Amino acid sequence: MNVLISVYDKTGLGELVSRFVKRNACIYSTGKTYDYIGNLGLDGLRLRKISELTDTPEMLGGRVKTLHPKVMGGILADTTNPDHIQEMQQHDLIKFNVVVANLYPFKHVVDSGSDDASIIENIDIGGPTLVRSAAKNFACTTILTNPNQYIDYLNEMDNTIRERKQLAAEAFKMIAEYDNHINGYFNQDTLTLSCGLDKKLKYGMNPSNTKAYLGYTNPESRSFSVLNGTIGYINVLDALGSWRLVNEIEQATRCECAASFKHTIPTGVAINRDFNSLTETYKAARSCDPLSSFGDFIAISGVVDKELANYIKTQVTDGIIACDYTEAALSILKQKKKGNYVVLKGEPIDFTRPDCDVKVMNGVVLTQDYDNVPVSLSLFGKENCVSNNTAFTEAMQVDLLIATVCLKYAQSNSVAFALNGQLIGLGAGQQNRIDCIRLAGEKAKRWLIMQNASVLEKYKAYIQSNNITDSFNEYYEYIKNVLPIKETNLLKQVYEECLREKIVMSSDGFLPFDDNVEAAQQYNVKAIANPGGSVSDEKVFKKCDEYKIIMFKTNKRFFFH
Repeated sequence: MNVLISVYDKTGLGELVSRFVKRNACIYSTGKTYDYIGNLGLDGLRLRKISELTDTPEMLGGRVKTLHPKVMGGILADTTNPDHIQEMQQHDLIKFNVVVANLYPFKHVVDSGSDDASIIENIDIGGPTLVRSAAKNFACTTILTNPNQYIDYLNEMDNTIRERKQLAAEAFKMIAEYDNHINGYFNQDTLTLSCGLDKKLKYGMNPSNTKAYLGYTNPESRSFSVLNGTIGYINVLDALGSWRLVNEIEQATRCECAASFKHTIPTGVAINRDFNSLTETYKAARSCDPLSSFGDFIAISGVVDKELANYIKTQVTDGIIACDYTEAALSILKQKKKGNYVVLKGEPIDFTRPDCDVKVMNGVVLTQDYDNVPVSLSLFGKENCVSNNTAFTEAMQVDLLIATVCLKYAQSNSVAFALNGQLIGLGAGQQNRIDCIRLAGEKAKRWLIMQNASVLEKYKAYIQSNNITDSFNEYYEYIKNVLPIKETNLLKQVYEECLREKIVMSSDGFLPFDDNVEAAQQYNVKAIANPGGSVSDEKVFKKCDEYKIIMFKTNKRFFFH
């Protein structure tokens, strides 16, 4: 058995080599890999330099090591072909049964800000050639390109042709990604996509979309890992959007955040500022729009504990993504939906990294740099306040921040209402902003009514007399249908109390006319944030002054289509 080893990443190499030694393999290597293996101190080690095989020294500062007919011939030889066997004997070639190779860290060198000379020097030539050659000849040669493959290989070293083909597929994927990084460096104004398919999804947007896969343009930037369940297309979209949202809000407010997502749009968001636990925080998020949260996807920026898991167990929900889970919580969630409940562990997000956003539709590719514009409390400070009324509070600033971040992850046009660290109304995906305001306003109004102690007392009496289940959805229907008919006086009282609440509103685009302010005022909005830029800005701001509404012009647009 002959093995060729030439690696930059030497993780797990000691155990791999020791197993080769036990099988009396002859190991050929180069440069620093040769020195590393030699220093392992293994008894019975048969270690040779590639130069001993080729009778040619390493050249040009190590640029030329393995590029030689005796190396390439030993890798590419088809031992089932009599002509190849004859030529191997004629040219004194040995057969390499296994090739272990990984590549210089080109992308890491580029990302570290190295100079051009260092970057060029880290373009691997011999490594990709070894990998490509061994992968092509997988029928006769095993190719190992990742330390994560070593354990499976060691468990059954006499691998089948099917297993070798899978290893070859992973090798070609690595080469494609490597070449893509090099192309990106030399052609920085263009984009070449290489997407390695990592996981088959349950199905796509609809069950008829049977060929649905999850892949990564950059395998180093995985957003989550799957702890349980089989994920679908919409699960992934909800997980990606909600995970960014809760992390962005936590970073800005320094409070843990919970979100309820439905069909790629936030239905409720709350921060753990005035609540005793993440369970109460998620309950608050879900209470924003309980009807829409039925069958939601949950995002938690903190660690899910047993209490929260037990609550989630009782709700109709499709899945969850969180920072982490206690052992007890994970065990509870794995039992939900007959063991099929989707549980994802989110990875840390670097909001400063210049990611690329790609959309492919009908064969047309659209690309843009990812919208990493930060939303901070400073957006809602005195320098951006354009109204006569400047009596805003820190609590209002936090609410405006929550509302604005929610807009980044909702379909335009969008308007969000917030109060006391919670999203209380979202109007998204409408063709005009008036409809957005009305949608958000009606949800906010219903939310305010649901929080009222007198209304809650009436509701408890209602469920007892009607023998129905006490739930968010039942409460929602009571507020929507029963209360307006039977308790008009109570509703009037509640509305008067709501007038005192400091509700805020944020818009993802400018307010085109002052009728938007008129609409907001009908829902007792006390402060508005919008990017500005309309030809009617002055009229809009003047209308705010009429109603003593605080107005912030942020100069930041957050459209998301």
